[in-house]
Amino acid sequence: MRVTYANCYCLDGKYIILTDKSFLPDEYKRKWKVSDDEVKILVTDKKFYYEGTTTRKPFLVQIYYDRSTFSGQTSATSFVIEPGDIQIHITDWYEEGNVSGTPINKDYNTCVIERKNLVNRIFRTIRLKGQTSEAEGAYSFGSAFEDFEKGELAFFEKYAKYPDVIRVMLSRYLEVKELNKDWWMLNIYVFLT
Repeated sequence: MRVTYANCYCLDGKYIILTDKSFLPDEYKRKWKVSDDEVKILVTDKKFYYEGTTTRKPFLVQIYYDRSTFSGQTSATSFVIEPGDIQIHITDWYEEGNVSGTPINKDYNTCVIERKNLVNRIFRTIRLKGQTSEAEGAYSFGSAFEDFEKGELAFFEKYAKYPDVIRVMLSRYLEVKELNKDWWMLNIYVFLT
C-alpha cells in the first residue's frame, strides 16, 4: 500500500496524522490501541508520501492535521487502506479530498465523498446566501442529502464483506435515521396534542 497526497500548500513543514477510523465510539479498548498506531507524517514540498504493508483486510482511515502545528484546525479526509497506490488530492479545505488509485477508494470517492461534498457545499451556500432551489439549476439540500444516502447505501451493499470499511459510516447512518424518526414522532405528537 502506498499513499500519495498532493496540494498541501499550507501544510509544508507541518505534520499530518494517519489514524485508523474503523472502530465504533463505544469500543474504547480498540480506540486506545489505535491511538498507539497513529502515524505522523511530515509534509514536504506540498505533499507527503507513505508506504507500508498491512495484513488486515481493507479498513477505513483518516488523515488530519496535527493540532499543535496547524493552529488547531482539524479538517480531515478519510479513505480506505487497501493494496495498491492510493492518491489523495485536496482542492478545497472545506471538503474531503478526492481519493483514487484503488477499487474501493474509487467507489468511496464516487458514492460517498463527492456526494457528501455536494451536501456540504449546498449547506454552506444556504448559510451564506439563503435557500437554493432546484429551479435555479442547483440541488436543494434535501435532494442532495437523499442522493448522498443512496450513494452510501450502494457503497455499504457493495463492501459489506469488509466490515472495517463500512461499520462506522453505517453506524452513523443508522443513528441519523433514528434521530429523524424521533424528530418526526415528536412533531406528530405535538401536532396531535
